[in-house]
Amino acid sequence: MTPSVTELRDATKAYELAACETNPKDLREAIAQVQSSIERHCYHEASDILTQAWHINEGKPELQITRALLEILCQMALSNLDKAYCAWENLEGILSRHPQLNTTKIMLLGARLHWAKGDLDTAIHCSDRALSLASDSRENILSKAIRARIRYDKDGDADFVLGELLPYWSAFRIDCSYTEESKELLESLRLALALAATAKGRMHLAKEVIGHLDSFRSAIDLEMHLVGGVMHMCSGNQELAIRAAQDVDLVQICDGSSQQERGSLLWWQTWIYHAAGNEREAQRKAEDLHALNSAYHANGFLVYADLLLASCLIQRKSFVRAATLLGKYAIDDNCSSLSQESSSLNYPLETVRLLCEALLLYETAGLRKARTLLLDNKDRIFSSNSLVTVCLMCHAHEQLFALLCKGFGIEQLPTEFTDLLDANTFLVKFKQAEKQLQQGEISKLQGRFSQCLEKSSSFGRRQKPLEIRLFGGLEVKVGGNPLDLRGWGNSKTRILFISLSMRAGNELAREVLIERLWPDQKMKDFAGSYNVTWCQMRKRLLDALPLKTDGEPEFIYDSFQNSGGRCILKLSEASVDVQEFDRLNTRLAEYHHDGNKSACLATIRMMGEVYKGDLLPGDCYLDWLELDRRHYRKQFLDAMTLGANICLENREPDSALLYLQKADLAEAFNEELHYLNMKAHAAIGRREEAMNIYHKCRRYLSDEFGLDPSQRIVEVYQKLLCEGT
Repeated sequence: MTPSVTELRDATKAYELAACETNPKDLREAIAQVQSSIERHCYHEASDILTQAWHINEGKPELQITRALLEILCQMALSNLDKAYCAWENLEGILSRHPQLNTTKIMLLGARLHWAKGDLDTAIHCSDRALSLASDSRENILSKAIRARIRYDKDGDADFVLGELLPYWSAFRIDCSYTEESKELLESLRLALALAATAKGRMHLAKEVIGHLDSFRSAIDLEMHLVGGVMHMCSGNQELAIRAAQDVDLVQICDGSSQQERGSLLWWQTWIYHAAGNEREAQRKAEDLHALNSAYHANGFLVYADLLLASCLIQRKSFVRAATLLGKYAIDDNCSSLSQESSSLNYPLETVRLLCEALLLYETAGLRKARTLLLDNKDRIFSSNSLVTVCLMCHAHEQLFALLCKGFGIEQLPTEFTDLLDANTFLVKFKQAEKQLQQGEISKLQGRFSQCLEKSSSFGRRQKPLEIRLFGGLEVKVGGNPLDLRGWGNSKTRILFISLSMRAGNELAREVLIERLWPDQKMKDFAGSYNVTWCQMRKRLLDALPLKTDGEPEFIYDSFQNSGGRCILKLSEASVDVQEFDRLNTRLAEYHHDGNKSACLATIRMMGEVYKGDLLPGDCYLDWLELDRRHYRKQFLDAMTLGANICLENREPDSALLYLQKADLAEAFNEELHYLNMKAHAAIGRREEAMNIYHKCRRYLSDEFGLDPSQRIVEVYQKLLCEGT
């Protein structure tokens, strides 16, 4: 993990404090210069000042230690791991003479340095020492989080990580008052848990841990973003997964990201491209990962690069080179033990190696030998720590799933593995694999995936018992069952339900709702009527709940609360399209501000799926809704216009027209839309359509306002005229 500016600043303050006794003028000036250099991210300059600083060797031990710590942090920020390691050896020499000065922070720094160098055993030893020196709960949790992450890189044991850190996450996520110091702790905890949960296929836990990333402030944020992309790939949303991988190339990673951080980002990027079928880009990223070890004189990611590159080469039919790479990690000739390199593979890497060998045998020697290898290594292939790895390999190699079905038999495939595969996407993508299966096997496979679909939809219903759609007209589902709204009509019950749905998650005063239900009436005369309306609304929803055989509701409905004069619809029990639209619009504004065009387009597409039409167009008699209706229509138009603009900038006029067509559904006339429509049609050679749009715009402006089109529209039209002549 890259040292943060806060961490460097704290070390500088410690340096200043340690120098306070000697504190000659020259030393004070040197410390001030180091602080200034760090604030400006000029780590080379800070390192040079430290090298030239005087009164160090003769100073007291505290001063020597803090000076060495600063040197290590600066060199790590510059990715000069060899120089950082030399400074660490000097620091160890000082600590051997003054062991009482050793602290958790020093040992954690050593763990991170050795981790970045690829020396995981020493990194774990340092983190163990850090844990033994921990003086408070924060240092204790941070030591465990870093140790768990290093252990995961070494062994791939997700069970250890979850067992070690889940109790702390349960307490941590409740407390939102994070300080600058606790941010490092929280991010370390989140990333370790996200990786472990993803490896085991516990996607709901991984999504909860990652949460919503507002921006990419650090390499840890980027890695969690990529892990989210892997989850998109497993759930069938290939487009979002690829955009997550592309986002990393668009973001400037903070200066001095370590070999460990860069390697992790390349590892996940390669997986996404490989699983999505973009073998050329996947191979390029895998070779970048391979080159990373040479650049840093370390072997931390050499095996990762070799195995992923071998998998890419197998898919591209380069079997000889793939076999050479796999040979470094293969079982020896007697099949009695693993080579030295292979014996050090963690669970996910061991799974990749075995599946690559099986694919290579299948392509070069036939099904029988490949099946023998699979059967001999079933436990290692389907380790509970490698479920996502198997899933991604199946996405990358279409023939692999058929090979697993034939090798083990469909009934023998672990339920956790088939549950993890997205049924709809998987069955469409792997139609080619079905050709290699017999009709009986295909029927069993379809039955297996049908069970997964029923299980996932049942889980979804339990998670969100109430689904409300307000865009395009009111639609309500209760426990997955459509609610019959014909009896609601224009009743007070409907108005109360809409009012609460529009402000879901926010409390509304009962007096506000009474005034909305009975305008221009005395409030005290309708308090009893309001309670009756509330009960009627709840009864209609409760009547729609699925019942068990004994007549009791399958779950207790607790979405609505009415107490203390405050009323609320709880978002934990309901999904409302208006709330989802607001969330997406907020995210779009952040991406647009950051200049992240790919993320903007992905968000705009989701907004287009949520916005099915005007807000409650059938409830036009409710005057108080008109402002909200106009507000959401404008936000939708702005989003579609932005999407069209980005597509035109990317020279994708066909995609721009799709956004403009959606915008036309919400707006009869908009000069900006006419302008973009003309540009898009002109870009794909539809000259007549573009000119017709101009004439339509001109007639409308002349008839309605007595105006001419804007200058830029006229310029596009004149350019079209010139092209015609």
